[in-house]
Amino acid sequence: DRYRELLRISRQWRNLKLRKWNGFGNQRGDIGPGDLALSCVACPRPGVNLRSGWKDDVDQWKYMQTFVMDGNFSAEHLKMRNPLDDVPLADGHGFMVTDALYKQHLSEATEDREQSTCNAHRAVNKANADRHDMEATGIGAVACGRHGCFIPHTVVDFQKGERQMNIDYALSQAMQFFAGIHTLLVLYDVACQYSKKIKSRFERAPSLIPWPVAMVIYWGIGLFHIHGHQRDCLPKFSPSFIIGAGQIDGEIIETLWSSLNRIAGSTRAMSTSHRKEVIDDHMNDSNWRKTVGMVKMLTRRYREAAKTRLTSKAVLEELEKSNPAKVEGWRALEANAKAERLTNQTVMEIYEVTLQKRKHIQLALERAEGQRRNQKDGLQGIVSWLSEGIALQEQQLSVAALDRRLTKHALLDDRLKLVAKRNTLQAAINKFQGKAATYLSEAEEDPPDLPRAYTGDDWEDYAEDIDLTGELLVLDELEDEIRPEDIALLLPSSLGAAEVERLEQGHIAQQELQLREGQVNDALHRIRMTIGMKSITLRTGVRLAKHSQKKKTRAWREIQRLERTLTEDARIYTQARNAIRRLLLDDDTAKALLRRFLPLEKEDLKAATHLLDHTERGTRQAELSWIWAVDVGGDTENAAWLDEFQRVNWLRQRAKTDRWDEQYELVQEEMKQTVRSFEWKVRMWQTLSVGTVTNGQQAYARRQAHVWQSLADEARREFARCTVVV
Repeated sequence: DRYRELLRISRQWRNLKLRKWNGFGNQRGDIGPGDLALSCVACPRPGVNLRSGWKDDVDQWKYMQTFVMDGNFSAEHLKMRNPLDDVPLADGHGFMVTDALYKQHLSEATEDREQSTCNAHRAVNKANADRHDMEATGIGAVACGRHGCFIPHTVVDFQKGERQMNIDYALSQAMQFFAGIHTLLVLYDVACQYSKKIKSRFERAPSLIPWPVAMVIYWGIGLFHIHGHQRDCLPKFSPSFIIGAGQIDGEIIETLWSSLNRIAGSTRAMSTSHRKEVIDDHMNDSNWRKTVGMVKMLTRRYREAAKTRLTSKAVLEELEKSNPAKVEGWRALEANAKAERLTNQTVMEIYEVTLQKRKHIQLALERAEGQRRNQKDGLQGIVSWLSEGIALQEQQLSVAALDRRLTKHALLDDRLKLVAKRNTLQAAINKFQGKAATYLSEAEEDPPDLPRAYTGDDWEDYAEDIDLTGELLVLDELEDEIRPEDIALLLPSSLGAAEVERLEQGHIAQQELQLREGQVNDALHRIRMTIGMKSITLRTGVRLAKHSQKKKTRAWREIQRLERTLTEDARIYTQARNAIRRLLLDDDTAKALLRRFLPLEKEDLKAATHLLDHTERGTRQAELSWIWAVDVGGDTENAAWLDEFQRVNWLRQRAKTDRWDEQYELVQEEMKQTVRSFEWKVRMWQTLSVGTVTNGQQAYARRQAHVWQSLADEARREFARCTVVV
């Protein structure tokens, strides 16, 4: 059995080939960090492919380098039984970082531990479990965000999940590789949390480069992942609103993991150095394929940008024609946001509609109520009583949903829990109805016929696997029993607008109306967040767990949990909308308000990629569910809402047009940089072909120079067809 010898020879052969391909067979000198790795030919690199005088260009965004960082938990590695047997042949020479220096950094660095408020970051934290049988629980890498090439000497191993200290080292090495660049865009799934204290972490860690205070750094989140974040992360971190980003989704590194995942089973049990060399080799192959396909990709992007920028600009001009008096004010807001976003991210909130939540509305109403304490007819506690009733209705929905789930799976313990919840709910309802006499005394003395309470039957949760026949049977059995979840509470919305008007309690109805608007806003916000989390789980949980049935099952359970959450919020939204409709007597007023809050359909809750793609050509509103563009602001006047919606619509279209204009300029610069990179390689090999070298080395160097010259010539020809002079 010569398998062990074969493995050793394969490693030696791979290392010799890498040395030869990168010129170290021609006495190029000592091999440094990342010297055996191919880098992106289109990204800007001072001294390699930037034109002379680029530092004096006022549009420095043309030379902005874009990083995208991510972790891959499929590339795990078992601990070696005999670590002393490990023999590294190319430690730190490729994409994996130098082992000793990286371990030194981990021993010196400290991890910031603070409570995260962002959903996507909490999802990452779930993976931060210490695996005692693993030397590495995965890898983290940095790639160029516009072309998808891995950056040399930036791939790190994870020990306890995706910790900040791991990513800090990868980012530091990437910054060092692109030293001299003035502007940087860093895209990371959890950039909102990661960027908060990065400067202090770099200053505390001696193994990292000094924090580049003179560099302009933008932080962004990929367009897929950002929809699982807090709502205010979108305008602050979406690449769609970052100057100089062009058309970029920030998710390109996700496409690079697929080829590496195919070798994860093989590298999992390799020796430490062998695994790193194999990963380096596959990343080199990925970058080489990107290199030879760069001309075709840039040509396609140029033609797309040249066409779409005109379409986008035409849409913007139409918007401006319809609102000429408001455009100047909007432009001033945009200019202020661009000028201050690096120091004050809150200015970016102009790209999002105002969201006024129920708690804020309740607080404002209670304050106003407190100012009426000296009035003889001022009853205290109305707002609290109304809020209590709204919360009780949400509890009724919860109990009704539990009853539906138990129809098919009627275990005794579960039935007892349902009975206990109903008893608690009934007691709370009795207490609430008693208070109604204080505010709606006439209605309490002579209660009108109230409709049955809404229980959400129209939102039968497909995740609950409901047996409708069984449910009907149970309802037949309980037809004489009044269930607490069916009881209509004595709220103005239950009485209806006509009855409220008869009782002369319109002021109470108006207060409930405002609280209901807040309830609708809250429900819509939670629905958006949950759809984002569902999309992320489908992509990062289900798809990446294809080799593990246990992980896949766990991911699908999470999907089912999210679907139940969506259904719960859909029922709350529908309940609140029904209440708003019953509170409005005037038909014109009802139509004006309910135009904002449309009926919710099951199709609106689907997770779809077009919800997350901000780079799609043309207007995307037609393809989006209304929930992503609807006004959820606190204004009660329709005109005020319309004005805000028009402002946000114009700002987003302006940002989209700017990104396409930038894309058009950036692609042309990348074409020129690609040709210069090829020619830089030609000069390098021409230099290596002279001096104290053998005939064989000289011939090989000339052949390599010819290969790179051929790539440069082809690039010039193809780019010339696009009328781009390089």
